[in-house]
Amino acid sequence: AIDAGIYTAEATVRTYARLLDLARELLGAGWPVIVDAAFLRRAERDAFRALAAELGVGFEILYCSAPAAELRQRVSSRRGDASEATTEVLDKQFGWFEAAADAELPLLRSR
Repeated sequence: AIDAGIYTAEATVRTYARLLDLARELLGAGWPVIVDAAFLRRAERDAFRALAAELGVGFEILYCSAPAAELRQRVSSRRGDASEATTEVLDKQFGWFEAAADAELPLLRSR
């Protein structure tokens, strides 16, 4: 359901906290890290930017965008992939999106 399972606010917080812990551990061991997540909210991005600054490693944001209609079409045409997201989930995520802050703009790499 759209407000259950992995789509609850609590699950999202836990997921990003776990990703942050893993990134810290891997970076601390000298490994390069790419974190693959939606990062729709500024606070989610800020936490990872702060970790990179703390550890003295580079940080960039790969910013991908497409028109809403294209995203809906892509999600609705998925078959047999790892994502269980639906167009209803996508529509909810549109409401969560926070545009990049001025401080983030130099970090964006668009695709």
